[in-house]
Order: sequence, then structure tokens, then C-alpha cells
Amino acid sequence: MKLWVILLSALALSALPVLADSEVSFSAVGGGETIVGACLPLPGCTTELSLPGFNPSWGTLTGVAIQLSLSFSVEMTYGGAPTLGYVASGTYAGELTEGLPGGGFTLEASADWSAVASLSDCFNGPYCSPNFLVQGTSSDLMSFDDLSDFISSGDLTFSAAYTDYSGGAVLEWLGSYSYGETITYSYVPEPSALLLLCTILPLIVIPLRRRLQRISA
Repeated sequence: MKLWVILLSALALSALPVLADSEVSFSAVGGGETIVGACLPLPGCTTELSLPGFNPSWGTLTGVAIQLSLSFSVEMTYGGAPTLGYVASGTYAGELTEGLPGGGFTLEASADWSAVASLSDCFNGPYCSPNFLVQGTSSDLMSFDDLSDFISSGDLTFSAAYTDYSGGAVLEWLGSYSYGETITYSYVPEPSALLLLCTILPLIVIPLRRRLQRISA
């Protein structure tokens, strides 16, 4: 087999990944504070996130996946401990409701808490009020069957609402929450890549072939 044929085959094979499935990801983050249950009741703390849509000039969209994450860190005060040494317990939970194509999705992060009334917690009022810190995190990955809602040359806007609640006689809490969203598009690149390949290869191979012919002559 002639050397130029081998080189041509190698160049063609090296260009095949251009035509294979590709992925591109975009991320956005949000968050805020929870102050004495300021995110209660619904709709809670609401914001919007903007992420690029899938530009049809990139190629053919074959899949969409969205990764949601949520975390919180809250300092709380329990207001119902009747005596020194009383043990209080409950569950703190934060919920992120995300408005996505195809409907709303809810991601919950929760953590159990307990607090023991110490001597320093029992000086104010008839009840003891122990303080404690509670933290939690959660994540989820979602895929979609209907991809048409994600095709756009501009940005997509996603609504996000955070709510929180705690079981037990909690007087107040002060803390923060954060959430993230990463969208990943799977796609086959535009066929123009093949046209570009067919245009470039002759410019490389033909001069190389002539040079090899001169050397072998």
C-alpha cells in the first residue's frame, strides 16, 4: 500500500471524533438567607436562574440532563425546654422547587437535630432556650424525554423557590442556603464539520503525495 494512502486513512480516522457525540455543560448558582423562618410559608424565597439553551447551530440535540444540588447551614433556638437538662429534638428540612420544562421538580435536604438545655440556656424567662447548629445537603440528576423545550439560541430561565420548616418548638433560626444547577447537552455536531474535513484533506494530501512521488522518482 502506498504511503500517501496510509496517511490519508490516518487523517480521516483522526477526524472521526469530530463527528461523534459531544457534550457541553453550563452551571448557575443561587441562594440566600433564612431569618426567623423568612422563607415560610410558600412560595418562600424565590429567584430565577438563567442558563444557555441549546443552540441548533451546534448540531442535533440527543439528550439533556440537569443536576440539582441544595445545602443549608442554620443556627436555631429551641424555645420550649421546661427544665435544665431537657433534651429537645426535631427535623429541619429545606425544599428547592425548580420550575423546569415538563413540570416542577422538588429537591429536599433535611437533617435531624437535638439540643440539651444547659445552665446558660435557662436564665431568660420561664423556659430554657438552647441554641444549636443544623446542616444538610442533597443532590439529584434528572433526564428529559422531550428535548424541544431546551432548543434556543438564547438563555433559558428557570424559577427556583426555597422553603424551610422545622419540627419542634423552635423560636427562631438564622442561616443560609445555597443551590446549584448544571445542565448538560448531548449532541451530534453539525454536518458542516464533515464538509470542512472534506475541504481540508485534499489541501493536505495532494501536495504530500506529489512530494512523495518526487522523492521516490
